[in-house]
Amino acid sequence: MEMTAPFQLANNTPLSLSPDFILPEFKRPTLSKVFPSDSIPTIDLNDNQIDEGQGSSPLVSKISQACEEYGFFQIINHGVPKELSQKVLAVVTEFFQLPHEERAQYLTKDHTKQVKVFNYYQKYEGLGKVIMWSETFSHPWHPIEDFTHFLPTNPPQYREVFAEYAKEIGVLMDRLFSLISQGLGLQRGLFKEEDR
Repeated sequence: MEMTAPFQLANNTPLSLSPDFILPEFKRPTLSKVFPSDSIPTIDLNDNQIDEGQGSSPLVSKISQACEEYGFFQIINHGVPKELSQKVLAVVTEFFQLPHEERAQYLTKDHTKQVKVFNYYQKYEGLGKVIMWSETFSHPWHPIEDFTHFLPTNPPQYREVFAEYAKEIGVLMDRLFSLISQGLGLQRGLFKEEDR
């Protein structure tokens, strides 16, 4: 399929692409094979009365079914404050808007490093590698006291915001692991105990 118009940036300047960024046609997504988002199970964690008690609950059943049939699910009403999620998005956006020189200290090809910025690429026989259109900043998030000193000091609020977010996500993960444990017929806190 030929492109009839060049790609444009938001400010209407033309964007010319190196072949290094273009997937071979046989590897491009086929939209007819993509499931609509409404087919992904959505589980509401806000209903406190359905995951209390001893026996299997409707919430545990929904999670078990989603795990068995899809291997994943979307959650809503998870309890992580929206304002905190927006702060995280803002500091991560600020980090990626820093000049390349400031992010360069985290650039690495060493996959054993705990804190790193890297780009993904795919290798294709006869074509070399195709660079994905993303840059990823990877770092641990749990336990908080073990990693915050590795996090960037610029933007200045990155460490504080991410530590607060990690605490909230930790609580959410404990709850989800507990529900999954129950769905497997195991004790509620089994995954949490194994993690220690």
